[in-house]
Amino acid sequence: MKFLMKAQGVWEVIEPKDDAATADEAKEETALAIISQMVNDETLMQVVSKDTATEVWTALRSMHVGADRVKEAKVQTLRWQLENLCMGEEESVDDFSSKITLLVGEMQALGEKVEEKYVIKKLLRAVSDKFVNIATTIEFFGSMNTMTKEEVIGSLKPYEEKLKLRRARTNEQLLLARRQGSL
Repeated sequence: MKFLMKAQGVWEVIEPKDDAATADEAKEETALAIISQMVNDETLMQVVSKDTATEVWTALRSMHVGADRVKEAKVQTLRWQLENLCMGEEESVDDFSSKITLLVGEMQALGEKVEEKYVIKKLLRAVSDKFVNIATTIEFFGSMNTMTKEEVIGSLKPYEEKLKLRRARTNEQLLLARRQGSL
């Protein structure tokens, strides 16, 4: 919602840049319309009594993010999930990186700062055994301080494709051998 309101130029209704600024009625209505479109009916019914977009936003934030203790507990749970996440043997690089990205995104949405370097190291530590060689190569020869998560994923994906190709060739050879043996 925040990104959409910023894109529509109405975020200043929620967080004015200065105290003297007053939001015009059109921006207020647009912000309320965006909020009403983005939440489910049950949530909307809980905030329908609020008069301004700022009041609605504050209520939504309290409902969904909760108090600082609840927020911290959620962050700790997400951090634990991230720390204990491991790539499955049959899991693709895309699927695994999506899991990591989702967890990191949830943590950041709760205000937790997660460094790119930490995410990269976690990604390389948690890959399945078939990616250990390439992960080690990336760690030794890549610049961990300047690499992005996307670059690491971009290095793992071609390796994954090569593994798929080798597996397909091996399967073809086995089929051919079986056919020759049955003739």
